[in-house]
Amino acid sequence: MTEKINKIFSSSDVKHGLSLFNPEEIKSVENMIIEKDGNFHIRCQIKDKYKVAKPEEIVRQLWIYRLLNEYNYPKERISVEKPVFFGAREYGLADIVVLRDDLTHPYIIFEIKRPQRKAGLEQLKSYCNAEGAPIGVWSNGKEIIRLHREEPNIFVEIPRIPKYGET
Repeated sequence: MTEKINKIFSSSDVKHGLSLFNPEEIKSVENMIIEKDGNFHIRCQIKDKYKVAKPEEIVRQLWIYRLLNEYNYPKERISVEKPVFFGAREYGLADIVVLRDDLTHPYIIFEIKRPQRKAGLEQLKSYCNAEGAPIGVWSNGKEIIRLHREEPNIFVEIPRIPKYGET
């Protein structure tokens, strides 16, 4: 692991990990981290703004890096902290959303973190149902669950995330 990321992940209460990512991905994201006023900040690859470099944010940026560089999704098709509405007033924020070609409708929704896997999975499924997204991904950096939404409330695990242009 690299120096800055090692410091951020060294706390015993961190429930995230990096085992899903290769050294090149970790090094690339490490280079997006700066130290300012005694705190680490990371540049969001989508919003091009600095955020506090918490473990969840680092895992999110690692997934964004992979979506851009391995899966080849165009930057304009990726949204961060996108509101998901469940009615007139109730909404949540999806960690990462990969949009369809129309740049409006979600194709893949990512839920990062949620150390309690069950709570995070239920939240992910509710986001996919609310938005009509066919694919949902839950990850904490150590584990990954990829789901295909076959119909409302029926999800099956799939072996990998489709690359840009695949169905």
